[in-house]
Amino acid sequence: MFGGFPFGIDRPYSYLEAKRLLVLAMRELKSHENLINVLAVNQAASGRPAITGRQGDGIWDFLSLAPESGKSTFTKYPHLSVAINSQAVEAMVTVPHAVNTTMRKNLIRLGEVGFRGIVENVVNNLNPLLLEHTGATPWFRGIHWRYPSQRATPLVDAIIEFDLRTAIPGGSPPKAQPRWLAAAYGSFVNKENANYQIGIGVVFRYDRCPELRKPDALDLIASAWLSCKPLVDLARTEHLTAVQAA
Repeated sequence: MFGGFPFGIDRPYSYLEAKRLLVLAMRELKSHENLINVLAVNQAASGRPAITGRQGDGIWDFLSLAPESGKSTFTKYPHLSVAINSQAVEAMVTVPHAVNTTMRKNLIRLGEVGFRGIVENVVNNLNPLLLEHTGATPWFRGIHWRYPSQRATPLVDAIIEFDLRTAIPGGSPPKAQPRWLAAAYGSFVNKENANYQIGIGVVFRYDRCPELRKPDALDLIASAWLSCKPLVDLARTEHLTAVQAA
């Protein structure tokens, strides 16, 4: 049974322990009722085909939102990623570089202003979690990487990441910095053939979120994902008209 993420000042991060915790966490999250009913997690789909290595400062896996279970389909849809690293646990909705045409067209049609509206909706959804867990940080990450080989550690060519709240003019601290979102959004819709993906979610740092040590820490991860539903919905055809109207 999953018992929490124990890492912190008095419990140094261990790759092998993180790997064990990740297996337990993903097993429980895959059966989470709200993730199945609200975000349509595909219980039959597998996560990463291989989680290898004995060293490193982070490990991750994902739940698939692809309606099919083939290995070639999960990158066509956003997926729910969990990362356990030496500083934090991250719960992100990842939009792969090869995401399906519906989602890509919806993102382009939104424009920068519309995409900022999606981000604002996500932050509003996250507010109850952020108020209760003040150490949690809503986060955006855009990253371009390449793989020297199939099992090699990817090489990062570029990365942009920031607190989601900086994308909202006139919002609460931190101070608004709309150019960061503009750069991240523009890089995705104009990426051509670049291996550039984006992710939106929450970072839970060990030194700021002692609640990570409790068994119900998985509820924090599920809550972060569920709050990102406005982004997930862009991958579904039935939402195309609503997105265009927005």
